Amino acid sequence: MKLFFILIIFLCLPLHSNAQNENINSLYRQLDDAVANSAVFIKQREKRIATLKNSLQQTKNTESIYQLNFRLFEEYRSFINDSAIAYIKRCIDISHNAGDKHRETYCMILIAHQLTTGGMYFEASEILDKMNKSMFGKRELGIYYKTKNYLYNELGYHSNIPEVQKQYYRQASIYSDSMYCQVDRHSTDYLEVKERTLIYNNQYAEALHINNQLLGMAKPLSHKYAIAAYYRQLIYEHMGNTEKMKYWLAKSAICDIRNAIMDQASLWTLARQLDKEGDIDRSYRYINYAWNAANFFGTRIRNWQISPIVHYISKDYQKIIRSKNRILSIFTVTVSLMSVLLLFLLYYVNKQRKHLVMARNTLKEANESLEQLNRKLSESNRKLDATNHKLSDTNHKLNESNRVKEAYIGRFIGMCSLYIDKMDDLRRQINRMMLNRQYEKVMQITKSADIKNKEIDELYVNFDAVFITLFPNFVNDFNALLKPKDRIHLSNPNKLTTPIRVFALIRLGIDDSTKIAEFLHYSVNTIYNYRAKIKNSAIGDRNMFEKQIKELGNIKDTETTQVL
Repeated sequence: MKLFFILIIFLCLPLHSNAQNENINSLYRQLDDAVANSAVFIKQREKRIATLKNSLQQTKNTESIYQLNFRLFEEYRSFINDSAIAYIKRCIDISHNAGDKHRETYCMILIAHQLTTGGMYFEASEILDKMNKSMFGKRELGIYYKTKNYLYNELGYHSNIPEVQKQYYRQASIYSDSMYCQVDRHSTDYLEVKERTLIYNNQYAEALHINNQLLGMAKPLSHKYAIAAYYRQLIYEHMGNTEKMKYWLAKSAICDIRNAIMDQASLWTLARQLDKEGDIDRSYRYINYAWNAANFFGTRIRNWQISPIVHYISKDYQKIIRSKNRILSIFTVTVSLMSVLLLFLLYYVNKQRKHLVMARNTLKEANESLEQLNRKLSESNRKLDATNHKLSDTNHKLNESNRVKEAYIGRFIGMCSLYIDKMDDLRRQINRMMLNRQYEKVMQITKSADIKNKEIDELYVNFDAVFITLFPNFVNDFNALLKPKDRIHLSNPNKLTTPIRVFALIRLGIDDSTKIAEFLHYSVNTIYNYRAKIKNSAIGDRNMFEKQIKELGNIKDTETTQVL
């Protein structure tokens, strides 16, 4: 049975943890919403202040003037420090002029408390020390001791010297004991001071008990509730319970923001904890709001407290920003490359689509023409069927003949070129024999020194004869593509000029200048010059000239190039 209960407990632990996480996440969402709408809450307080100021301008009654100034002090005491001090000073002056010592004393204690909140400890201490306690009533005396306790606790908290700090805390303890004798044990003043004393003495269970009472006495979402929640998180921080600490910090911060409290500690304390845990984005948002609130409240002590936290969180946030910027840069480059690729693909697809549309239109037109022609020639086709078969055979033979001719030309050209190279090798061989004094062998091989030139001339003659035979109109068609003043006229109709030979080879499919130079036995630069000069003389687009040359004679089979 015991094992069963233990098992149940272990099974419930994750559920409890998940519930806690859900609660804190829900509070964070509420807090984020409060920060986002903080301007609304500030305007609500400013509207209340404006209403009080308007009433103050219209009243002449001394008591009403005092009450309105005091209410303005209460509105400003956690909103704008300087304004709070200004209005409580007015209350002191009004009480003094009216001869009301109790009110004057009470307001003097309040201004000392406000100066302590603003970090003006010397001024606060001077005011309190000059006061005549013998004139105090029990109420004023209790508030006086509470303010003294608050002053020395603040001095101890901000002191960096251990001995001085202990001395301040001892003084605070003395004044807390004095206060206990003057106020009701169940009052808020008594419980607040008692709670802080217990926290200082590490009596956390007792402090939690007191805090429960303070939370019960405070109105939910009020400033008093925010203060009680803040000290509750402080207890949990000392107890090492980080999750509950964050929970109550968030609760306190929500109350502060919804009440437009500018003198707050919960939000920047929570921001510091979140920064430690790596929640940089949220901590950065919170510390920015807390910093702006502290500046709005207008005390150097709060800025001094918050500035180190702002520095550390900003530094961590900048690291994240730099990391995100690096990722963003990589992403931007990637997206840019993908965009370029996409644009290229769109261009390609669009181009192909246009080609497809053109092809479809052409095909459609051809089909329509073909259908029309088929209708007209259907009768003739039946009569000419036999003739078409014969014509088809004739065309087939003619095509074969054309391919044989072009193959012959290619092969012939290759053989001639090879023969010339062999003759050149022979000449080199003879030179070596001459060097070796093998004169008889040389005499046997040749008696001429210009064999190569003769063979080249012979090659030209054969090439010209065969080409002119196959393309009898080539020269005329070639000249038709040139400007009249640049046309080439043959002195011998059976002999081509060098420029025409260059473009005759291009017509046969040999368009590489290096190969043309090898065949004609000219330098590559010379061939380039011939080609450039002729193209510059073209009537039409020079870039389309060689393409037009290849189409002369209506021969479009590419087997000639393959044979060569």
